[in-house]
Amino acid sequence: MGHGEVRTPGVPDASSSERGASLVEYALLLGFLVAVAIGAVGYLGDRVGGGFADAATELDGRLVLDDPYALEWVVMNGGQVLPDGTIVFPPGSTGDRRGFGGLDVRDLRVMLTGQFTQGNGFGVWLRADQDGTGFVRSGYTFQVDPGLGGFVVRQWYNNVESDPIAMTAADDYDWYGGPVAVDVVVSGNTLTASVRGEEVLTIPDLEAASPPGFPVPQSGDTGVRTWQVSDTSFSGVQVVAP
Repeated sequence: MGHGEVRTPGVPDASSSERGASLVEYALLLGFLVAVAIGAVGYLGDRVGGGFADAATELDGRLVLDDPYALEWVVMNGGQVLPDGTIVFPPGSTGDRRGFGGLDVRDLRVMLTGQFTQGNGFGVWLRADQDGTGFVRSGYTFQVDPGLGGFVVRQWYNNVESDPIAMTAADDYDWYGGPVAVDVVVSGNTLTASVRGEEVLTIPDLEAASPPGFPVPQSGDTGVRTWQVSDTSFSGVQVVAP
């Protein structure tokens, strides 16, 4: 207490009371904010923690991958997944060989590098509604297809492929001369494909391009495909939102 100040015994100092009240208010406010933050983190954790193999979630039909390479591959008919993630289909097996990444999405972008030294081609599955054994109820494939002499999109229904619903001829293309980088985007009602950095094919209206009797695929898995005696490998498979 300074000179000239007069205090009445038993009466608390007003400035001390105000400081005490302020500290209590700050403490209550801080506690409230902490509780809100903890609740928000728990909610978001539940939302993000779910999804496809804890690696992907879907938001309004768009794919969100925590790790765009973290796919749970299942391959059929002689294929195998190497420790570095490369998917290999050696020439020893024949028929239609397939691998799927374990997703269920509508809109996505698939990037990969395919390489083959022999055979009629390879493809990328899009919106493939498949049953886990390789049977495809509906879907699309974009195909690098030297057997047909070009780049092709086919539609699938009950494990049967349609005639090409879109094709770009490339008779003189260097199919076997090295890695073939493929970038395919399916978003809404459109599909666009690029090969080795150049756009090769676009379908502006998938619904209009659908063959008679084939239902329009809405969502499904992504994956890879090769056929006959192709010696094919796929590396750097990456799946992201379009």
